[in-house]
Order: sequence, then C-alpha cells, then structure tokens
Amino acid sequence: MGLRLSVPTFKTDPERDIQKPPAWVTLRFSGKKTKLSNKGAYIKNFNLGFNKGDRILVYSDNSYGKTTLARVVTGQKCIDSLNVTLDRYRVPSKKWCFYKSENYFIKANPTFDITLGEYLLGESKSQISRYDIDAVYKELKPYKIFDFIFDHKDMLGRRITTANLSITEIILIQIAYCLLRPKSIIAIDHTCFDQSKNEIIEGIKLLEKHSKSTTFVFFSSKVNKMFDYAKIYNLDKTEFKQV
Repeated sequence: MGLRLSVPTFKTDPERDIQKPPAWVTLRFSGKKTKLSNKGAYIKNFNLGFNKGDRILVYSDNSYGKTTLARVVTGQKCIDSLNVTLDRYRVPSKKWCFYKSENYFIKANPTFDITLGEYLLGESKSQISRYDIDAVYKELKPYKIFDFIFDHKDMLGRRITTANLSITEIILIQIAYCLLRPKSIIAIDHTCFDQSKNEIIEGIKLLEKHSKSTTFVFFSSKVNKMFDYAKIYNLDKTEFKQV
C-alpha cells in the first residue's frame, strides 16, 4: 500500500477572513498533464518546487503561460490538474487560492479600485490621516525612486488611476506596497522583470534585498543573471524543466 498524505488543518484569521495553511519549508506544484496557455499544448509531468526564501527564475521566449503560472504560484488562479504540496501535505488547488492575500503578483497592468494611501497601508479607510501619510513617508523617503508618490501632498488620498501613471510608476507602487507589507511569495511578471528602466531594476533589487525570508519567482523571456537563483526553469510549449 502507498503512503497516504494527511491533510493539514487550515487556520482562519477572523480579522481578515482569510485562511492560512500551516507554515511550510518546501512548496511544490505538480501535475501529470497540465495546460498553462491556449497557445501551448499539455505539459506532461509538470513539477515546480522550491524552498522558503528561494529565488527562482522561470523563463520562456514565447507566450506559453508565464503569467498564468505566476497567478497559480501566488494563489490568484486555480488549475485543477495541478497538485499543491506543502512539505509532505497535499493541499487542494482551490484551498491554496484562499492563501492569495499572503502572496503578491507584481505586473505591469494591475487593477486598482482604491486610493493610493489605502493600497499602501493595506486597509480600507474613508480618510487618510496625517499620521498615515507620515508613516508611509518615513518608510519610503530614504529611497529616491519613490519620490513621485509624495510629489503632491494629497496623492495618498487620491484614487489610483493607471491612465495617469507611467509603467515605471505602476510597477514601483507595487514594489513599495510589498516593502511595506511583507509577503510570503512574490512573483514578478516578465513585463516588469524584463524592463531596462534603471528605477525598476533598482526597485526590484531593493525589494529582494529587504525580503530575505520571502520566496521570489521571477518570470522572464530569457535567462536573467540579476540574482543568484536556487533553480532555473524553462517553460516550453510542451515541456517544463529545470535547467
């Protein structure tokens, strides 16, 4: 008889009404037959694994599901054909999605529906106080790449409109959020990681430096040597393999 994997008890945080899985050291996504993209075919024996605090690179020069995989890893998307294993515990894919607020996916086209202050503070408030502004200012002021946030004294109280922001500013706002609100897993989309803007590169390196216990999964269209990666994976049309 084969070993039977026990199912962990999930804890509920009553304040935020989210469920937290037990603390993990290793995390694995696996599936015998998985499809990540409409353009790609089924991938046999998919296997993506890493340890807590690892820096992982996934690269592909085609549109074979990099963004979809980033959403899966951070719990924003459920694919039933993939199994999620925390250490020796197998967790249903849908249950992993309950954990999404503990992770973050940095991308070039996020959707915001709150004020900048609420976003950076991580909570909904009818009015941003001077105390709130000072708290954010104190944390971000040492880094000049975030100066644009404080160009106008009322900016933190304004609703975020991506149409009025550059791609660089959109990405840096998300980096600022992750600096202020540490995450368990941060995935960075290829639309951000492949950028050559100095401010974005500085922001990504700053976030990585100050988030040592966070697991980073970087997505790129090519092999990127920015960090010392624990593992590098190549995503192809029919194959996902460690290189």
